[in-house]
Amino acid sequence: MSVHIDIDISKNLSIKDPFSSELGKKIVLNGLSLINHYGFEDFNFKKLAVACSTTEASVYRYFNNKVQLLAFLTAYYWNWTEYLTELHCQLAKSPKNKLSILINIICHHEINPENINGIEYSDLHQLINCEWQKLIYNKETKLIPANAAFEDYKRFKKMASVILTDLNKNIKEPQAIITTLIITANTQLFFSKKFQALSSIQQPTKAKVVQFVYNTALKLTQHD
Repeated sequence: MSVHIDIDISKNLSIKDPFSSELGKKIVLNGLSLINHYGFEDFNFKKLAVACSTTEASVYRYFNNKVQLLAFLTAYYWNWTEYLTELHCQLAKSPKNKLSILINIICHHEINPENINGIEYSDLHQLINCEWQKLIYNKETKLIPANAAFEDYKRFKKMASVILTDLNKNIKEPQAIITTLIITANTQLFFSKKFQALSSIQQPTKAKVVQFVYNTALKLTQHD
């Protein structure tokens, strides 16, 4: 079942709004699926065009290159994650409860929202877990105007940092702590699925990663 939520993505992350046409939607959905399947390095617009039963030229009418498509998809994830965090935190009874909700959402644990525009949140989370840092370190990302590739992430980070200051109003650099928690969660989740021997968490599971990240957050905020 698909629900309607307004996901506002910067116009700088596409040439043409992909959700304005059926082909554009296919490009986004198949692009997400193929990047998750092949990995960003082995993904290309030729494969995407075949999956969409169209031409490469048609794909290029929506996105300049695969870096811009990855930026669009990650922006979609952070926008949606911000919405989920605000939604679930509305009924939180304490700052610790809000922190627990935030960590569960970051780790995609016990959070299963309906899809939006046919996009599954779990697929986006897989993309973030495996491919997001490739966007950060890719030289072509700098060519996207006005830092649009990271606008949604920065907004989410600012919103999430308020949860930390609710725990301890005297903590320094709460947004840097949020970044640390996100990277820690993604790294440990990746290890738990792909390279368990690299994880310092014994017999790592998603639940154990959630608990580890939660405890790390408490220590970084110096909250007893």
